Amino acid sequence: MALSLRWVLALLLLVAVAPQLTTAQVAPPAESDAWSPLLKTNESWWRTFNEVGTARYHCMPHDDRMQAEVVVSAEDPRAREAVNVTIEDYRFEPATVYVKPGGRVTWTNRGEVEHDVMFVGFDAGEHHHGDSAIPAPPLVAAFVAVGLAAVALSAVRRR
Repeated sequence: MALSLRWVLALLLLVAVAPQLTTAQVAPPAESDAWSPLLKTNESWWRTFNEVGTARYHCMPHDDRMQAEVVVSAEDPRAREAVNVTIEDYRFEPATVYVKPGGRVTWTNRGEVEHDVMFVGFDAGEHHHGDSAIPAPPLVAAFVAVGLAAVALSAVRRR
């Protein structure tokens, strides 16, 4: 049984990507990126912040309208151990919060529209939705797996 070039390439790609698919579905967000799931009304998500600095964040679906920041400081008198941020009417309130290193910020969506919280390029700390850790979104892995399956089926059907 001779295999076509497409079939061989599809199998090679599957073998190369398969270990990463399993890892991507259960791995936590990379330290350079951290995000929440889409939060429905009255859902919350929290993070701890370990590094001193300013962490800017936004709502991915409403990026142009919803931007805010967390300032992590051991010296600033406004810094607290824990801070709450309300998400409502396409805004984060307060837009700037101050926490101590190791401090925790909790976001709660009080609006009718789903929102998320996305950070880029800052210490990931711990991130939690309710009581469980947030895994990395498996969508990319799912799309790759579906694409590979389609290529493999196409190669088999042409035989």
